Amino acid sequence: MDQRTVTCGDVSVTLKSTYPRLLKNLTMAFVMAFSAFTDVLCSTFPHRREELNHYLAYTIELAVRYGGTILYDYHKSFSAKAAAVLGTDNIVINWARPDIDLFHRIFGGRREYACGVCSSTSHSTHLCPKTAAAGPSSSSRFPPFSPNFHY
Repeated sequence: MDQRTVTCGDVSVTLKSTYPRLLKNLTMAFVMAFSAFTDVLCSTFPHRREELNHYLAYTIELAVRYGGTILYDYHKSFSAKAAAVLGTDNIVINWARPDIDLFHRIFGGRREYACGVCSSTSHSTHLCPKTAAAGPSSSSRFPPFSPNFHY
């Protein structure tokens, strides 16, 4: 069985190999499951709702920008790191703040999906406001990723 180990300080977490449900693109099922997770967590920690909603918006943006299944690599690594830091140092990671090092490790060198008409990454070609078929502007609701943007 192929396994991967994530190390954070003196603690190592071994992750199982490929999980079949993680081999597909981000779907509404992920959004619904994460929203349910947020509701459960926020029933005890209501102050974390905005933070988790920002994380969900960020993961949706990554899924739109890069496609495929790579988002799950980021999500699994980020959540494993958050669990490891909480378990060892009793530190709660702010999920609204993207992990820039992790982002570069996973997405570095990958090409973003871009509009074929205007090269924008905020929308796909079929939603480009510069095409006659698109109608009114339908650019992304989410701001483009910026390492300098702080939630």
